[in-house]
Amino acid sequence: MKQAQRCVRMTLGICFTLALFPALLLAYGGVYTLTKHGDPLSGVQRDVSLPRGDCNQCHLPHSGYPFFPFADHTNALCYSCHNGAGALQIYQGQAVYDLSTHATSASMVWPSPPPARQAGDWGECVNCHNPHGYKDGTGLVPHMVWRREENLCKECHDGSPASDVYTEIGKVSSHPVTTYSGRHAADEGGDSSKFGTANRHAECVDCHNPHWAKTDSPSPPDASSRLKGVSRIVVGLGRTLTYTGPADTTAVKEYEICYKCHSSWTTLPAGTTDKAAEFDPANGSFHPVEAVGKNTDIDSRTLVAPLTATSQVYCTDCHTSDNTGVRGPHGSIYAPILKKAYFTGDNSSPPSTDVCFDCHVSTQYLTDTRASNSTYTHFRDGTSSGSKNFHYVHTVKDAQTSCKTCHYNIHGTTSAHLIVFNTAVVSSSGGQIRYEHRSDGGACTLKCHGKDHNPKSYRWK
Repeated sequence: MKQAQRCVRMTLGICFTLALFPALLLAYGGVYTLTKHGDPLSGVQRDVSLPRGDCNQCHLPHSGYPFFPFADHTNALCYSCHNGAGALQIYQGQAVYDLSTHATSASMVWPSPPPARQAGDWGECVNCHNPHGYKDGTGLVPHMVWRREENLCKECHDGSPASDVYTEIGKVSSHPVTTYSGRHAADEGGDSSKFGTANRHAECVDCHNPHWAKTDSPSPPDASSRLKGVSRIVVGLGRTLTYTGPADTTAVKEYEICYKCHSSWTTLPAGTTDKAAEFDPANGSFHPVEAVGKNTDIDSRTLVAPLTATSQVYCTDCHTSDNTGVRGPHGSIYAPILKKAYFTGDNSSPPSTDVCFDCHVSTQYLTDTRASNSTYTHFRDGTSSGSKNFHYVHTVKDAQTSCKTCHYNIHGTTSAHLIVFNTAVVSSSGGQIRYEHRSDGGACTLKCHGKDHNPKSYRWK
């Protein structure tokens, strides 16, 4: 039924010849002459003997093809003019589009009536674009597409025929795709204010180029081709953050796309932090998003295979849908767009299903492993078989506190081992809340759960 409705809608838009069927044009608001194709001064001009925007630039009444275009294959018709990257560079040309998922997937429905298209004829430009223009209640729809903003993508990405992204966007924690309308602009370019607090938005095309996107499996930090062909923020010497446009598709890193909204390149909302500063490889510690982590002595037995001390991770390894069938930070039932719950409470042990334990082996942190001398986390009171596993003592045995109590900023910090204390749980001892890193361990100065550490030392060597 949905495919039939789509076919009917698009069939009406691709009329035989505008000159012969003006009523159909008027049914779409009579906007053809207002579009880039139909503008009498700057419109399409394949045939210089005809006026610009003339219907016969594309339609030949005796061509013999359905709807009388001068070419049988719809995309061939479009490619006769659209044979290179556009001014805004979202369209990278035929060579790129023909390799994209939208061009090659059989899920891309052919919208026209008989004669039926053959295998390989899916992915037509008119699946998304109305060459005669379209007007909705807000006015002329940009880019000659059938729907405005995310509503176009929703036609397919609601579970039929493509993956159901829109259920994710509607979850309690999500990117503001449907929250705002009219904030995204194709020419917003390197204007950081367009991504800032007052104009914050996340339309589908801010992260995905529909003419480029395709499935592949790169390794961190390299971005998937699902994300290439969009603008991003490149980190340069001295941690300078520089905008680069969609045409720059060399060595794209996933985090660079996130930095458009989640770094000091733009104005951040109150309560949010500069992720580019936190992931800075010059920091004392950080999750290995931009670079391999500082703690190369970490024992691989504390990490979920195949992770090792030299592994890197994506932002979307944590910030992604709770639905394992949908990849990416579209939405989740767990804030802030986490794939699993993040336990941050107190007086209750973290569950083994916590998001942290997707990478860190839960048994090394939540069980007393000292009897077998298998405490590999470097947080203990010695190296003998009787040494205490201080992670277990803090999370289960005594304190029953969360990972966040000691690792408050899990993205990155100037301190070693991501140690920043949650002052909602700990208080000062002798006027200090402090962690001191030592070559064979460390020492904490603070009060926590009625215990005064002034200081409390531990050894791991």
